Amino acid sequence: MSQARNSSINRNRLVIIDDDNMQVYVNLARSYEAEFSDLTHKIPNELGIFEPDTIPVFPYTGYLLYIDNIPIGFCVIGSINEVNDVTEFYIIPSMRKNKFGYNMAVTVFDLHKGAWQVRQIEGAASASEFWRNVIKRYTQNIFVEAVVSDPDWGIVTRQQFVSNAKKLTHENQAQQNERLPELSIFGNYDDRTGHVTSSATSSLKNPA
Repeated sequence: MSQARNSSINRNRLVIIDDDNMQVYVNLARSYEAEFSDLTHKIPNELGIFEPDTIPVFPYTGYLLYIDNIPIGFCVIGSINEVNDVTEFYIIPSMRKNKFGYNMAVTVFDLHKGAWQVRQIEGAASASEFWRNVIKRYTQNIFVEAVVSDPDWGIVTRQQFVSNAKKLTHENQAQQNERLPELSIFGNYDDRTGHVTSSATSSLKNPA
């Protein structure tokens, strides 16, 4: 993952989270946890601090997004049954609506090829809209969305896709689909309804 240290998006830097910058992540994550406490029902500790749910050490991989040397967001990914999973994702409120979240997401997708899933907790409608738009654009509509019961978060909205699926042939796309056993095909996004059509049944907080 060393190439991520030099990844740039305009004047941005995307760097791996390690011991040297872990406190930066923790500081941002505390704001993130507080912002979403109305949905998660999380409360602070006795010092009034919201502690992060996820610490980005193995088996997780974390990234910090900087703009002009100021940290403005992060992404933490894990793996569930060999499927890449966006575990945590955050852009500070003052920097949203500027495509920073989109650019960070697609850069991370490109760094980790293969099957992906992104989940949003119930009630996080803006996060679901964000991820739907990001993944629709990134995959050229080749993804599936479903509302499912999640063992950690209850009812979630989940998108599943393959990184760079638009470059796959029918043969190796079928091979990738085998990594998503709940899906028989990838569907197409319907602009009129905002849903994906497929034969399948139609992170978690993730503000951007």
